[in-house]
Amino acid sequence: VWSSITPLRSEERFYNEQLKLQTTHHILIRFRSDVESTDRIKYGSRYFEIVSLKNIDEAGRLLIIVAKETS
Repeated sequence: VWSSITPLRSEERFYNEQLKLQTTHHILIRFRSDVESTDRIKYGSRYFEIVSLKNIDEAGRLLIIVAKETS
């Protein structure tokens, strides 16, 4: 599937007394009706958890996915 991945922001937070980096990305793909917010995306060796989905202009051509990188 064709895609474009762009980092949006990175945050450092303490979790269980450890510093954890969390990065949020915009992922742009051709529209697919089978993508759901409960899905995960694998890109190479990286995994992304879907935060939100947006069908651009409700035209059914492109889908913007906001996702956070997980380990």
